[in-house]
Amino acid sequence: MTGGVVAVAVYAATLRITKLITIPIKGYGSALITVAGAAYGEKDYTKFDKSFKYTMNISIIVTFLLVIIFYIFTPQICSLFSSGNTQIISYITDATRYLLIFMVFQCFSVIPCMLFQSVGKGTTSLILSLWRSIILKVIFTVGVFAILLNNGFYSIYNGYIMSLIFGGIVAFMWALRYIRKLKKSDDTITI
Repeated sequence: MTGGVVAVAVYAATLRITKLITIPIKGYGSALITVAGAAYGEKDYTKFDKSFKYTMNISIIVTFLLVIIFYIFTPQICSLFSSGNTQIISYITDATRYLLIFMVFQCFSVIPCMLFQSVGKGTTSLILSLWRSIILKVIFTVGVFAILLNNGFYSIYNGYIMSLIFGGIVAFMWALRYIRKLKKSDDTITI
C-alpha cells in the first residue's frame, strides 16, 4: 500500500537484521525468568526488584553497544541479506539505520514481559506483547502514518518505532507498578 514490492523486500530484510539485536535481550529475559521466579517464590521482593533492574540495565547496555556496531557496519551486514542489487542494499541500509536508533526500546518491552512470566502471569505478558506487536503497530502503521499522514515508504518503520516506544513505556510502567505493589505488600506483612 505504501511502497510496493521493493518496500516489502526491504522491510523483510531490515526486520531480519534488527531481530539479531533482540537475541541477547531475549536471552537476558530468559535468565530473568529463573532468577526473578526464585526470588518471587522466596517472597524476597527486594531481590526480585534488583534482578529486574539489573536485567534492564545490562540489556540496555548490550543493546546500545550492538546498535553502535550494527550502525557502523550496516552496509556490510545488509549486503548479506540481499541478492547484490545495490539499490536494494542502499534501501535496506537506510531503513536498518533508521530502525537501529530505536532498538533500545525493545528492552523496555521484552524484559517486563519476561518478568511477568517469572511470576506466572503469562496472560499479562501476552496482553503486553499483543498490545505492542499487533494493536499499536496496526494503529500507528496503518492508521496514523499510512492513512492519516500519508507517510509512504517509511509508514511501516514509523509505526514500528512508535509501537516500540509506546509499548515499551506501558510494559515498563506496568512492571514497576507491579514491583512496587509487591514490595508494599511485603512491608505490610513484616510490620
